[in-house]
Amino acid sequence: MILCATSLFAAEDYFFKANELYDQGKFKEAVPLYRAAIDEGRYEPFAWFNLGNAMVQLDRKQVALVAYKRTVELLPNFEKAWMLMGDLYYLNGDVGQAIASYNRAIELGVESDHVHFALAECYLKGRDWTLAQKNFERALQLNPDRMDAWYGLAEVYEKLGDYEYAIKTLQNALQMTATAGADVHFTLAYYYRVS
Repeated sequence: MILCATSLFAAEDYFFKANELYDQGKFKEAVPLYRAAIDEGRYEPFAWFNLGNAMVQLDRKQVALVAYKRTVELLPNFEKAWMLMGDLYYLNGDVGQAIASYNRAIELGVESDHVHFALAECYLKGRDWTLAQKNFERALQLNPDRMDAWYGLAEVYEKLGDYEYAIKTLQNALQMTATAGADVHFTLAYYYRVS
């Protein structure tokens, strides 16, 4: 019984010490402590998740993806892990898995402009204009200052050959966001020229 209590104490110690190191930006030093906490079995889904975060910081995205997958195996409703898996799948070019991960995060209650924008980008790559449009619009509802979403929505209309709506979209961006820069005017000039 004493061995078990010691083991439990050590796992907590590993996990919390790893979190301290992570917060200090000492990701490499945090990794073996997260692994030790996982080996001890305490805080396991969270240790896997935090290990994934540390691996992202260390640019070891494949290992991070494995850690996030293990997180959702242990805690299937962990929406943030699904969202971050979507990001990694997208960066790896696996649009289908990114879409599945982002949609699962949304099903679990994630409602962020980041997720809807990333999902829209996936649908844009997959040439699903309707779902790309829907998700760019949702990203803009959540964050009207998101200029990349305005451009994405205009691009959807361009792909559909509807330059009038592409123009209206960017005109709306000019009116609704403080972050619209000179690039908008160049893009508008292009749409005017080709329409």
